Amino acid sequence: MSMSRRRSMARPYSSAAALSSAFRMTARSAIRATTDRIADRSVRPMDTTLTPIRDERLAGGLAILVAAAALAVANFTGDGESGGAGAYVFGLALVAVLALVLFGRVLPGVANPARAGWILAALALASCVVFWSGLPFALGFGAAYCGARAGRAGPAALGLLAVVAAVVGCIIG
Repeated sequence: MSMSRRRSMARPYSSAAALSSAFRMTARSAIRATTDRIADRSVRPMDTTLTPIRDERLAGGLAILVAAAALAVANFTGDGESGGAGAYVFGLALVAVLALVLFGRVLPGVANPARAGWILAALALASCVVFWSGLPFALGFGAAYCGARAGRAGPAALGLLAVVAAVVGCIIG
């Protein structure tokens, strides 16, 4: 019997058998590896693994991109003697290394993300004094990530406030 004909010949099932939509699919289904409820057939396990997707890499990449844009404005615009290519490369390298360590090693394994978020938010706000170094970007996005992971708005808001303050500092110099 062809696959299309088999799908069109769906047999009705009682409400007792309608426990989930997985029972309506066939064992040979291209969409999902489940099985029919046919007597004398064992249930084949699913060959897919359901895991939560964390967004550490996205937050780290966003921190680096925002820092790159803000530090470019701070170092290449204006009439002052400070800035230039050397300061820009130093600041961007500092942000990249900190974001790599923070989002790659430290934050994925944190047992208490709310506490880590508050600590990172405090460090991000304190580092706004040296906004040109790029520290508030990595630390602020780290606090926002931890706050979102813990379901707490406080550390996330303070981390993003530090990021906004650093962007404003880079713009007005």
